[in-house]
Amino acid sequence: MAGIDTLDAGYHHLLLRPRLTKGLSFAEGSLDTLYGIVKSRWQLHGRHVQLDFTIPANCQADVYLPGTKNNKKLSLGSGQYHYDYEAEGDLETIYEELS
Repeated sequence: MAGIDTLDAGYHHLLLRPRLTKGLSFAEGSLDTLYGIVKSRWQLHGRHVQLDFTIPANCQADVYLPGTKNNKKLSLGSGQYHYDYEAEGDLETIYEELS
């Protein structure tokens, strides 16, 4: 549900794709890699989405923002990131898009 995955064998290129899940208001997860700890957290209050990510040094990540138009994809380098926005569309559709 936190959506942490890898796009290569060594966790140097990450995939962060949080899965907003019907019946849950938040999820978080972390993974200890050779480069450091990867973290992903989402929280949903009605239509209000909050996302927090930590990408270790010397890593990059493809990050999908659920509830945005076409599940907007970002390419990010190492660091800590926070996103705060209102979900577009109805939540039932967002849950279906992510399943």
